[in-house]
Amino acid sequence: MKNRYYSLIPVGRETDWYLVAPKDTSGEKINPWIFASGTKYTGDSIHFDVKREGNQSAVTFLMYGYPVISTEVANALNNACGSEIQLIETTITGYGTYYILNVLNVIDCLDHSCVISYYEDNYFLEYRRGLPSFVLKLKIERTKLQQQKIFRVKDWRLPIVVSEEIFQLFKEYHVNGFRIEL
Repeated sequence: MKNRYYSLIPVGRETDWYLVAPKDTSGEKINPWIFASGTKYTGDSIHFDVKREGNQSAVTFLMYGYPVISTEVANALNNACGSEIQLIETTITGYGTYYILNVLNVIDCLDHSCVISYYEDNYFLEYRRGLPSFVLKLKIERTKLQQQKIFRVKDWRLPIVVSEEIFQLFKEYHVNGFRIEL
């Protein structure tokens, strides 16, 4: 049987809490793109402040597509995904310990038929030139996948893609804060 994959799409509601950019122990902001690059984080401890109080989701996606997850979800994902992820312990003012889910797998599996436009050759950020700038509905080339349980797609790293096993795990734990597509 072919493994199904699902893209996690952040769902933000006005009633949800809103976390500000992560900071290190000295109070300096951390570049959040590091958590979408597929590389291990080796920096200082991380802390978040709450900008807007509200409902806490088991999974809270922040602006750059990386999730902050509850301890319960972190434990379940660690057991299921092992070396495919890095769980970075963080504290949230007034709420205690949470984890940044850093997905370490980045796979070259984008089906370019779903790309609507690409960054131009004269785009001001050189490293983005020629890469997709807009994907209407994510499609992946399944032949390029092995048995990954969780990954990001090379050249389109915002979404996190999970296997059927992880999707079922989220259902079992009644995880909220996102919707599923793919």
